[in-house]
Amino acid sequence: MTVVVLVVGALALFVIGARALLVGASLLAHALRVSPLLIGLTVLPFATSTPELIVSIDGAWAGQSELAIGNIVGTNTFNVLFILGLLALIARLPVSSSVVRKEVPIMIGASFLMWALSHDGHIGRVDGAVLLFAMVAHLKVLHLASVGGDSGRSHALREPAGIRGALPGIGLVILGGGLLALSAQTVVDVAISAATDMGMSPHSMGLSFIAIGTSLPELATTIVAVRRSEYDLAVGNVVGSNIFNVLTILGVTALTSPEGVVVPPALIAFDVPVMIASAMACYPMVRSGRVIDRREGAVLFGGYLAYGAYGWFYAAHHAPSFTQAMLFFAIPLLAATIAVSGRTGVAQPPPHPNR
Repeated sequence: MTVVVLVVGALALFVIGARALLVGASLLAHALRVSPLLIGLTVLPFATSTPELIVSIDGAWAGQSELAIGNIVGTNTFNVLFILGLLALIARLPVSSSVVRKEVPIMIGASFLMWALSHDGHIGRVDGAVLLFAMVAHLKVLHLASVGGDSGRSHALREPAGIRGALPGIGLVILGGGLLALSAQTVVDVAISAATDMGMSPHSMGLSFIAIGTSLPELATTIVAVRRSEYDLAVGNVVGSNIFNVLTILGVTALTSPEGVVVPPALIAFDVPVMIASAMACYPMVRSGRVIDRREGAVLFGGYLAYGAYGWFYAAHHAPSFTQAMLFFAIPLLAATIAVSGRTGVAQPPPHPNR
């Protein structure tokens, strides 16, 4: 009964925190005169990825770095396949041209960089420094793009009624991010307890229960953003969070962990390639018409269900291999996304709801 009360309370805090965060982001975008996409790629990922940062650093310092790396990989896969898939099933998601040309390729590149650095089974402090340097370079590019006006500024946010200014926006972002982190931590604690009772390994916990728990802030925020027709914030939050998770959270964890981050062979062979395939699946979708429609959403959402079922099956029998990851998940997922996306050229985007 206590667990049910905690989870229900956490879900209520998710809704309140997500609304506060979105209103704060809207205030900041208006006060600073920057695009909602820039806010979605920077401010929101920092706020909604706090649970991943806490879990990863705590896990590394407790000698369970496998939990940290599993959490990051599982979260990124969940963000793309489950969150974007679910939202596209609910409503077609217009995508800003900057996401097509820059952000999705950067997300793919960050995923490959993580794979390359982890191939020896260990991500050390030098690797962590490389990841953080890549994040600094990414933020610099975002800043230059915003100064040059290349940041999707045509998609304006609704200005919140009654309050204005950067300071209230910062306050609401901090409040919303805090509530999301608190509620996510509650869910994660319940998930860790359940996973421990089931005898799961640390990296399996990170890939499943904990990844879902720490991704709930992104889910709540993007759902609220879509309901407010603020699609740049929704898509930007998912893509930006995935970049932030790999470059910043993994980088900080590797730098601060006493012995670096240990990467299990099964993760390198199966789950990281699945994460890369998930990131790559976004590109033909957003490029085909600068919109993720319901068919494409069904492919993403179905891909997560298949990944979960496949992972549970092999967790009960034996560790899957890289070849199995390619044959039974990555190649079919990419083929399906190309098939449903249809066109290979960039079409004109649909009218944006906020225009």
